[in-house]
Amino acid sequence: MLFTSARARYLLLVSTLLPLLYILLFKMYMFSLLDSLKQGQEPQMQHMMLLFGVHFMVMGLVLLNMVLYGIHAAKNPALTDNERIVWLVLLIFLPILSHVVYWFMCVNRRPTVAV
Repeated sequence: MLFTSARARYLLLVSTLLPLLYILLFKMYMFSLLDSLKQGQEPQMQHMMLLFGVHFMVMGLVLLNMVLYGIHAAKNPALTDNERIVWLVLLIFLPILSHVVYWFMCVNRRPTVAV
């Protein structure tokens, strides 16, 4: 089973939350860029090139997370077949949101002990 150690689980959580942080920072940057364009200032190309580089790295991180979460969902013995199919579809088609929900519901789940 993937992510059995606490360190691996929390490292996955960090890689899951980074795209959300990037989206927030990207929106803030775009609004500031629009504001500076309204004031007649020219956009700086160095910032745009850096933004493209960071954007592609975040896209790669999301794709890596899709693979890791997909493998985890496919091998997770706690999921029924129907749950597994639903999670795999969600992890592929709604990656950023479903990664966060899957981490809290399935990856960080404490094993239940039968009494």
